[in-house]
This record gives sequence, structure tokens and C-alpha cells, in this order.
Amino acid sequence: MAKKEVPIYLVCGFLESGKTTFISETICDENFSTGEKTLVLVCEEGEEEYDPSDMEKYNAVVVTVEEKTELSATFLKKLDRMYSPDRVLIEYNGTWALEDLFKIKKPDSWFLYQLIGLVDAGAFQTQVQNMRSFLFDFMSKSEMIVFNRSTPETDKVAFRRLARGMNPRAQIIFENTDGTVDDGREKETLPYDLSGETFAVSDMDFGIFYLDSTEQPEKYNGKTVEVSGLVLKPREMPPQGFILGRPAMACCADDIGVAGFVCVYPEASALKNNTWVSVTAKIEVAFSQMYNQQGTIFHIQKIKESPAPEDQLVYFN
Repeated sequence: MAKKEVPIYLVCGFLESGKTTFISETICDENFSTGEKTLVLVCEEGEEEYDPSDMEKYNAVVVTVEEKTELSATFLKKLDRMYSPDRVLIEYNGTWALEDLFKIKKPDSWFLYQLIGLVDAGAFQTQVQNMRSFLFDFMSKSEMIVFNRSTPETDKVAFRRLARGMNPRAQIIFENTDGTVDDGREKETLPYDLSGETFAVSDMDFGIFYLDSTEQPEKYNGKTVEVSGLVLKPREMPPQGFILGRPAMACCADDIGVAGFVCVYPEASALKNNTWVSVTAKIEVAFSQMYNQQGTIFHIQKIKESPAPEDQLVYFN
């Protein structure tokens, strides 16, 4: 008989980011726990602790990992034999590199199901300034990013943009101190006007345009945009296409990537790679192999060379 599959829920964040509370509430949620055996690996102990009575009630066992060197294929295999879990929740240490965990051979039945990043909203700005690379490590890989302890003073718009700059695909949630939950979009305003059929995006607003159109492409379907960027031609790009993009820094200089849009242009082969251009393009929301999903595709109507902006880099904060 085939061995059961064991999903791993990986919960990341710094000390006091709310990982223990999040995992405890998840285990005690009757929609999550229906008698399954849950193994909780705790790689960082803070002030909050797991309630032994809750763990017993919901068939969960807690194992503490004091040192990163304890995490090994042998150790995980031993836990699998000892507890035969139906699922595993890992409260990971926020200063341990995720790549080290990914490299460890897991028991054959274990597989990573979801990665969740938790952030203390009150400490986020300080962490961005002083621990940005650690933040980027888990936020860039998280499927869901939760900002805990958000207050009316929390700059949700700025936090969302920075988080989405690190990870455009993540779901972002704000858990407020008054007990409510929201996605932080309510106060967001765009620096360009979408009320008409045509709108213009300045160099300074390229990053905001990129993030918003990635998250809510339906808002842009059928619109015409005027925007500037670099002509980029990846090897896998078809002859009648190119990427209109700009270098973007989500974390630090070592993590500069590209924020860009797939463009369709019959004369794309005549364009020089890494040339700055201004375009007028009709936006279509459709599947693209370059995105590997639905996304905004530019159908180029006008194009001309343009000077490079004074600051070519896109920032998200």
C-alpha cells in the first residue's frame, strides 16, 4: 500500500512575529483539525508557548529544535517513524536561511505544501532598514504574507508595495489590533488616472504600475498606456516580441531583477536589445508562456527611442 502523503506547512518570520500564536490558532481551528496527527517543529522559542491541553485535544505533538545542526535527514526520518504524522508544521527561525532547510532530504512521504511569512507590522520598517536580506529570504518565497498587529497608523499602502516588490504573487493580509482583517487596499491610490481609455505612466511610477497591473490586471484590460522602458530580448522570446522592462531592486543590490511586460510587435526583430524606448500600447489580459499565467500583454502601437532616465532603477518602497 502506498504511504500517505504528509504536507509541510512552513511558517517563517522573526522572533515575536506571531508564529506561535498563528500555529496554535491554526491547530485549534476545527476546519483544520479533524483528528489528524500533527507534528509541530519549533525552531525558535519566544515568549508565547503552546498550550499542552490544546495540543493533546487536537492530537498535536511539539518538538523543539535548539540548533540548526539538529535539522538533518536522519532527525526528520526519526520523527517520522516515532510519530507517523499526518501533517507537519514548522515554526522556522527567522535568521536561518531557508535554502538550508530546503536542502535537507525529507522523508519520502513529506512535501512542502505551503510557506507562510509572518511580520510584526510595528517592527517592519526597522527590520527593512536593518534585516532586509533576512526579510527577503522568506517573504520572496511565501505564498501568503501576514502583517500582524496592524494599527490605524500602519502605512499599509507602503507595506503592501514593498512586500509585493519582493513577491508579486503572494497573498497579503493585515491582521489588525481591533480583531479585523483586511488586504490593505482600501487607502491605496494610483499616481495616474485610469478613468479614460489612455493613461500615462511616469518613470518614477513604473514600479507602482508594474505591481498594480500584476495584482489586478483586469483593471487594465483594453486600456492604452504610454510608458518608457528598456527593450529586453530573452532567448526564449519569439521573434515578434520583446520585454519592456526596467531593473528593479526589491531587497538590495545583490537582488536586482527585472520588472517588465510582454510586448507584441511585428517589427520586434529590428529593435536593439537594451535600448531605451517610449511606447504607446494597447493592453490585453491573456495567457503568456513568458508569464506562465494570465498577465498584461502590450500590443505596441507606437515606439520610438528615448533617453535613459536619470535613475534607471525601480524601487518599491
